[in-house]
Amino acid sequence: MAIEFIRTPEDRFALLPKFPYTSHYVDLLEEFEGLRMHYVDEGDVESENTFLCLHGECT
Repeated sequence: MAIEFIRTPEDRFALLPKFPYTSHYVDLLEEFEGLRMHYVDEGDVESENTFLCLHGECT
């Protein structure tokens, strides 16, 4: 399945205000070769709570 996409250059995100987080990516999406998903992994690894927040189209 070929999906046309445009990737925003990484340097466009370098100066985002109030976003001091390190970029992490998953690119092992078998059905979507060439695409990647960004995620934020921050906080205390010993914490009792984990929050998973997803966003995207509501469809």
